[in-house]
Amino acid sequence: MAKKIIFIEDHKEIGGGQMNLLALLKALPRDICQPVLLCPEGRLQREAEALGLPVRTLVMPVLKNLNLLAYWRSVKVIRDIILREQADIVHTNSLKSNLIGGVAAKLEHKPLLWHVRVIFRHPLLDTISFLMANRVILVSEAVRRRFLWFLRKNRKIKVVYNGIDIAAYASIPLVDIKKEFSLDQGTLLIGMVARLNKGKGFEYFVQAAELVLKDQPQARFLIIGGDFGSAGSYRRKIEKLVAEKGLKDKVIFTGFRKDVIGIMKSLDILVLSSESESFGRVLVEAMACGVPVVASRVGGIPEVVGEDSGILVQKGDMSGFSQAVNMLLKDKDKAAGLSARAAKRVQTLFNIQNNVSSFIAQLPKEQE
Repeated sequence: MAKKIIFIEDHKEIGGGQMNLLALLKALPRDICQPVLLCPEGRLQREAEALGLPVRTLVMPVLKNLNLLAYWRSVKVIRDIILREQADIVHTNSLKSNLIGGVAAKLEHKPLLWHVRVIFRHPLLDTISFLMANRVILVSEAVRRRFLWFLRKNRKIKVVYNGIDIAAYASIPLVDIKKEFSLDQGTLLIGMVARLNKGKGFEYFVQAAELVLKDQPQARFLIIGGDFGSAGSYRRKIEKLVAEKGLKDKVIFTGFRKDVIGIMKSLDILVLSSESESFGRVLVEAMACGVPVVASRVGGIPEVVGEDSGILVQKGDMSGFSQAVNMLLKDKDKAAGLSARAAKRVQTLFNIQNNVSSFIAQLPKEQE
């Protein structure tokens, strides 16, 4: 009999963690799992509904305000939904959702699965969340280091890599981004795909672009992504840096795009110059699309890219990034070899079928 699972997410917008959650929910076999997504009103809710997923909405309190009344109201709402949906399992997609949804699950005596998608530690809150959970899924071995002090209880912990629907990606048409931005068809395109927030290291991308252009003046650099938050202060900082370096006609801000995969297919190279990454979904997407990748050697990225499927550079090493990009632009055979091995790596490690089967194997039992 299929298990009814309440999936709780506290974000209303969509980043990598939410994209990975949606991919999992879409692919889960309904004869085994019947998902219900619980999240705030917003883009995530709309995207889930467009996929035909049942969605329930609630307002998540801000934990740092320590508003116990608001916290308890959210717990009560989740308890009511657990009862109404006759849920068998509660799944939480973040620390915050686990601290709220976990309490509701425990009060209703339902098994709790905490999906940890970020690398950053919160020792006290991590401890509380870990002790509540029946199972803890980590998206990379790098994230496992967040819980080193729990190694004696590692029976709870399992690394399950995120997955993508490779066949679906293959059917997405290429976007002629050169035509859209009036670029010559011979232009070399190097792109970075991410929301514009500081940890993504866009400043390194821009500084590396300045160095690449000395050898490849025909190259253009795409910053593909929307603002993180409403103020856009980080985007303005990057725009200012671009202007200061005289690169306004060389670096293009596309803003938020829904056709990211189609744009990605038009790139010659994808760069991810992050200061930290728990996994790096965009690298998997680029590798699946046959686009060579150059990325920071941080967090979970080496697990995604490997040593022979892309080029890894030390964090913040603008010279290293520019040398790697220049080498791949000049050596097409090298780039093609990396791309071919990368595609095989995605098929082996990061396909959605592996993700789903590994996830199902970790579902807690009723008696836990």
